[in-house]
This record gives sequence, C-alpha cells and structure tokens, in this order.
Amino acid sequence: MRFDLLAGIVVMVAMMHGANAQQPYPSKPVTLVVSTSTGTTPDLLARSMAPRLALRLGQSVIVDNKVGASGNIGAMAVVKAPPDGHTVLITTNNLSSIQYFVKEMPFDPVHDLEPVMKLAIAMYSLVVNPNVPAQTVQEFIALAKAKPGAMNYSTPGVGSPHHLSMELFKQRTDVAITHIPYKGSATSLTDVLGGQIEATFTPINTVSPLVRAGKLRMLATATEKRNVWLPDVPTLAEQGIDGVDPGAWGAMFLPKGTPAAIVKRLLDDTTAALNEPALRDSLLERGVVLSLSTPEGLTKLLKEMEDRRGARAAERAVIPWRLVRLACAIVFRNARKISNHSSRRQFPCSARISPHARHYPKRPVPSYR
Repeated sequence: MRFDLLAGIVVMVAMMHGANAQQPYPSKPVTLVVSTSTGTTPDLLARSMAPRLALRLGQSVIVDNKVGASGNIGAMAVVKAPPDGHTVLITTNNLSSIQYFVKEMPFDPVHDLEPVMKLAIAMYSLVVNPNVPAQTVQEFIALAKAKPGAMNYSTPGVGSPHHLSMELFKQRTDVAITHIPYKGSATSLTDVLGGQIEATFTPINTVSPLVRAGKLRMLATATEKRNVWLPDVPTLAEQGIDGVDPGAWGAMFLPKGTPAAIVKRLLDDTTAALNEPALRDSLLERGVVLSLSTPEGLTKLLKEMEDRRGARAAERAVIPWRLVRLACAIVFRNARKISNHSSRRQFPCSARISPHARHYPKRPVPSYR
C-alpha cells in the first residue's frame, strides 16, 4: 500500500514536470526592456515591431523604457530576469563600448546575456545650437580652439555612442570640449535645443525633423556618404576628418540560460516582423537602417569589442609604470637639489629661533613655510 502511494506521487511529479517542460512559449505577455529613452532608435524599433511581434507570438508585447547608468539599468533588469524568454533587452552597442570608460561593469555582456540578433545600425551627426557662430566643422573647431574647455557637449551617458563619437572627434581635431553626461537622450538633446549646451553627436534620424525646422544646425554626418534625407549636409570625411563613426548598432538579448528553442523562436518571429515591407519602409523613412544578424553574428561583434578593450587595457598597463618611474626620478632629483641648496645656505631668510634653542647651542632652525 505504501509502495503504491509512493509510486503514485512519483508519477504525478513526473507528469507535472513534463507539463512545465512542454509549456508553450510564450505563456504570458512579453516585455521588451529598452535601455534608452523614448524617441531613440532602439525605442523606435521596439515600438514599431511590438504589434507585429505580438501577432506572431500570440501574446501581448509591452515596451518598457528603463533608462539610466548609460543603459546598465535596463540591461541589469534583463540579466536578473528569469531565463524564460518573457523579458527581452533592446539596447545599443553602448552595452560593450561603456567598458572603455569604466573600471568595473556590474555584469559581463558576453557571458551574462544570451545574444539573439543584431537589429539595426545608427548613423550619427554633429549638431549645434543655432546660436553657435559656426556654419561649418572647421569654424566649429576654430571656435573650440579659441576658448579651450569653454564649450560643452552633451551625451545620454558615459560610454554611449554619442560620447564615443565626440571623443573620437576631439582626438582627430585636437580640441578641448567639456563632456556633460545626462540620464537619457531626451534630456541631453533638450539642453542643446535650449542653448545650455553648444553641441552633441546624435543619430541622424533623431534630429532630422529639428534640423529641417531650424531648431538645430547639422554641421556634418559621420557617414561614408551624404545622407539621403539631408543631402546638403557634408560628411566629416569631406571636411578632412576621418575615423569618427562609432559603428553604432542596436541589438536584442535574453537572460543567460534561456533555452535554445526560445531563442530561435524569438529570432525567427522578430526577423519575419522586421522583414515585412511596410515596416521596413516605414523605419527607413525615419532614418533607421535595418541590419539583421544571427546570434552567432552578434556574439562575434561583442567578442571583437571585448578583444579591443583587452588590447587597450594591456597598452594602458605599461604607461602607469613608466609614469611612476618618471615621477620618482623627478621627486628624487628635486629632493637632491633642495638638500644641496640647504647645505649651501646656512641661514635662510625665513630662519627662526627654535624654542628649544636654550638647551642647545643657539643656532637658527630653517623653516620653509
């Protein structure tokens, strides 16, 4: 009797486990966590494909913007989520480029997230407030060099493609412009519009309407060719400045450990949704260029950026020791000079009598205060 009862319990547990294992995906609404603010390229992608993705998945698809810490708040929300495919990250290559600017990351984008696919590429441009007295990039450079550090530029955060673009621009042109990081793209751009900030690098599709309305001035695009929506705006390369394009892209990730079948389902349905001609044309009109990949292709992109970061870290590791040796040499050399100088001047001008001099032969005690 006892054996039969135990056997029955075992069968029931096995049946429940089998039912859970075979539970269809998705079994509840899917949340697309966007690590950037409303109106950005990742946000535009997520909101455009959400209705079509919902039809294919048979469940509601919710867009949730979790902004802050240069995209890390949204990414961490997905890293900590259950690996069941119901929490999806839509983010940019800021996920990996921020590693160049911070000592420690709260997570590893290569090992703590499951890559699904690359979604699109973003084309960046240099824009200024219309009150800035510069009509060309060369005039902007001359203005920045006339007052080093006086001009400011905004970004959605440290390590963002906007930040990387301007830092590359500063290296190529040898100008000093102060970085003012914001919590998101919306606030970053608002202060450029208001005149509190002079300039920023930002995706072309984000600011094209503002440029056409005269609220911003676009000095150049960081692209190989002129943009089809703004053909009168020259490229940076045309004006003698190369290597500023941050290679920005948007991508989709899942929590690490998500079953391969769920990854494939999400990959197939997202690809099919984005390949619909109406959606593709609509995104292209708004300046979003789709560039779809496989999980393997996205993994390769992340590892390439990680390798570049490792190489740069190795280069930087040599420099501090050289600086330490140089600093030590300077300190010891100056100390030797001071020692020699003191021995030659027995009674410096700032000499004072020690209060303890009555106990010893009276002699001035030098003070260098």
